[in-house]
Amino acid sequence: MSSSKMYEHLTAALSSLTSLVDDSFECSICLDTYSDPNVIPECLHRFCGACVKESIRKCGAECPICRVGMDTKRGGLRRDKDLQDMVSEQLILIVSAATTAVIL
Repeated sequence: MSSSKMYEHLTAALSSLTSLVDDSFECSICLDTYSDPNVIPECLHRFCGACVKESIRKCGAECPICRVGMDTKRGGLRRDKDLQDMVSEQLILIVSAATTAVIL
């Protein structure tokens, strides 16, 4: 396979992977990839930590999507380390694929 064909395949794969990450790991408040993801235990909706905290500050202790009330006595939010790890792994794959495409 010629290097230009390989580059085209890598570019297409990188585009697909980036699209998958964007769609699967998108905060519904800022519409960007999760940063410090938090989960609301009552409904399991996830958001960037800063986004959901700002929403709670401005709109009260309820989920920005379904409006279920949050139990603020128990802290309300939980950091979602598993989701953060998945996001980090996918971003590493994208950077690795992009680096490979540039080298070729």
